[in-house]
Amino acid sequence: MYLIDTNVLITANNHYYAFDLVPAFWSWLEDAIAAGTVGTVTKVRDEIMSGNDEDPVRLWVEGLDQFARAPDDATVTAMRTIAVWTVGHSRYFDAAKNEFLRVADYYLVADALAHGDTVVTLEESKPDKRTKIQIPDVCAAFDVPVMGTFGMLRAEGAVLGE
Repeated sequence: MYLIDTNVLITANNHYYAFDLVPAFWSWLEDAIAAGTVGTVTKVRDEIMSGNDEDPVRLWVEGLDQFARAPDDATVTAMRTIAVWTVGHSRYFDAAKNEFLRVADYYLVADALAHGDTVVTLEESKPDKRTKIQIPDVCAAFDVPVMGTFGMLRAEGAVLGE
């Protein structure tokens, strides 16, 4: 399964897959969600739902019942493992560690680790950055596959607009 980060949906709508211009992208996602190929975690869903009531991404997510997976025992175990790594990592400032353990990114990577899934995000690895823990850097530490939106679409053979 591909687990989608918030930035994938927000950036898609705001930049290259706007709902009114490329509805095929959103239809493809809906089909992939229904098939169990694409999803996310409840913390990402909550992050999106906390936005503006008129935001098209929020409205779209609101109608998707099976989009977000709640943490299970395996995810909680993976969260503990990632938390130990995060807290013990001397590269990052304490504020960066605290922030990471508070936001959806932490849950997303833990769920992927627990279930052998792939994280889909637009974040880039920045191993020298001390002020923010990037999803790809945590994924690399735990051998969790990570890719961008186009990588997911290509891997799944998606063709939009035909």
